[in-house]
Amino acid sequence: MPDTRIIISTRCYLESARYDRVGLKGRIAAVSFEAIDNGYIGARHTWSASASVLRSKGMITPDCEKQIKLIEWFGRCIANTDMHFGNLSFFWDKQDATVRLRLAPVYDMLPMLYAPEKSEIVDRVFKAPLVVEVGIAVELARQFWNDLASHEDVSGEFRKIAADNASLLNEKK
Repeated sequence: MPDTRIIISTRCYLESARYDRVGLKGRIAAVSFEAIDNGYIGARHTWSASASVLRSKGMITPDCEKQIKLIEWFGRCIANTDMHFGNLSFFWDKQDATVRLRLAPVYDMLPMLYAPEKSEIVDRVFKAPLVVEVGIAVELARQFWNDLASHEDVSGEFRKIAADNASLLNEKK
């Protein structure tokens, strides 16, 4: 796990070390899902749909496909409205003419529905997905919301929002 730290000023920030760096100048080969989809699929419908195509091409394992689907559904269940193809990456390796991809650590996974607009808080309502294709995603998201709802560093207003969102997911049992 990369080194991380929380920075609190007028806002709260999580700073983490880059996972694609080694030493002072070394890099680990990583590529965004956007670049992979553009180069090998050209669709960019959903992470899950593109993962299925990559698996059928032998570029990712069935387990990697399952991880991507879990991550996508978890994101939907935590109100991450910013899951574009630039927000998921892979480590890659090319052997002969075959490209093999492994999922890189997840980043930028947060409830973006509630992101401020022009530094202002905007009231928004989370609508839980009607159907969740990966059941464990609901359990993980419920734990996420419950943890937020009980965290003392989270404002009272947002703890209430988090508790309400956990309750919405309780209906998905």
